[in-house]
Amino acid sequence: AGGERIFAEGAAGHLGLDRSLGVVRKDTVYDLASLTKPFIAIAALVAEAKKLVDLDRPAETVIGDLRGGPSADVTLRHLLSHSAGLSAWGGLYLDVPHTPGSAAARRWVVAEAGRRRERPSGVAVEYSDLGYIIAGAMLAAMSGRPLDRLVADLVTIPLGIQDEVFFPSSNLAPSRATAGK
Repeated sequence: AGGERIFAEGAAGHLGLDRSLGVVRKDTVYDLASLTKPFIAIAALVAEAKKLVDLDRPAETVIGDLRGGPSADVTLRHLLSHSAGLSAWGGLYLDVPHTPGSAAARRWVVAEAGRRRERPSGVAVEYSDLGYIIAGAMLAAMSGRPLDRLVADLVTIPLGIQDEVFFPSSNLAPSRATAGK
């Protein structure tokens, strides 16, 4: 289309350090982790401008699993600015005691991320993958839309890049997906 030509196409490598996980294919989907944060932040700001979310609402009023816990008082504003006091990273996907991709697994990951609090909000800025896990859950809960749909509606469709960015809302087959940090 448009006179473009593909000169070479292929895939090489393995799905992880453990070669038994299999090899990558041309259709392997990669978790680009930190590259998704700008999409979440933009969606949050657009949602706030449209009065779909409140950046200053405490997490425990949005996510029941955080009620009364270490991260009960964090807000979207804290999470988006990396000032919620959460650990930088937790490798939570390694310990999920539920079927990957299930609602129970997602709830466990959010609740566990909330338990990884190192300091009060606003004391310091520390880049936190865990904070964006909670931020995504809060955005979905406050807006009443799945996160992938919210990001599409508020960010990728208006920018015309909906076919270039993929936010999976369900689990992918292990043979198609790989993750990285």
